[in-house]
Amino acid sequence: MSTYNQIIITPVQLRMARAALKMTVRELGELSGIAPNTVTRIENGRTKAQAGSMQAFAKVFRERGLLFVAGDDLAGPGVRLAH
Repeated sequence: MSTYNQIIITPVQLRMARAALKMTVRELGELSGIAPNTVTRIENGRTKAQAGSMQAFAKVFRERGLLFVAGDDLAGPGVRLAH
């Protein structure tokens, strides 16, 4: 099981995680305490996320049953449902 504490969450993984949960940028912002505009900038790669922001995102997603999966030789990083 990979979490933010073990891997770096990529902007693509953030978008994937939101899509898996059918969560809007605004909802993620409210739940994580990060401004929705900042969420969008991070997802689009226009700004580098601070560690605290990524930990807040990871906490929101973990609480909803998502795991972040590190990339390997066969596939890139991703997300999956824990249950």
